[in-house]
Amino acid sequence: MFDMPLENITNWLIQHRWYVLIGASIIALSVIAFLLRRYLKRTVEYRTIKRIVKSWKGQFLNNVVLHDGIDSYIFIDYLIKLPNLILVINTYNYEGYLFGGESVDQWAQLVRYKSYKFDNPLYRLRESIQILNNRARSTRVEGRIVFSNNGSFPKGIPTDVILLNTLKDDISQLVNSSQEMVSDDIWESLKREIELSPTN
Repeated sequence: MFDMPLENITNWLIQHRWYVLIGASIIALSVIAFLLRRYLKRTVEYRTIKRIVKSWKGQFLNNVVLHDGIDSYIFIDYLIKLPNLILVINTYNYEGYLFGGESVDQWAQLVRYKSYKFDNPLYRLRESIQILNNRARSTRVEGRIVFSNNGSFPKGIPTDVILLNTLKDDISQLVNSSQEMVSDDIWESLKREIELSPTN
């Protein structure tokens, strides 16, 4: 078809315009469905975290950008103030079987017999915790990697990594683990340093 003159191609498209329109409609609907699924998953994640934090009378910021004190920035999905600590959460929406370890550079995702590699998310999390420890002085800072419920770790889940449906219990354990208090001054100082993402 593509070896034909332009005029012939135009005539072919006119003659088969309904097939072209149906094909274009299917592609458009597929793209819309994909984007809608991503939006709904992110909405569920946001509402779940908001509800849990609110139950502990906490506060949180979403899409946080914080200067690292040298020449770069760190990016945090959720920065949460709980009664006794500050919690860093980075979220990942990977489906299928997941494999990784605390000191393994590349983790793996197995979906429909295909394997994909991605960077160990704990490295980024630990960097964020270290920088926040320098800012928050004596305040306790913890971190969690939260995967959506679409994935699972068949060979064991690494330390500080959880699924979204276990987040509530995990935060309960953190809050009940000590009687420390997070100073409002520390939290407000962090908020002043933070640059929120333009999407927020």
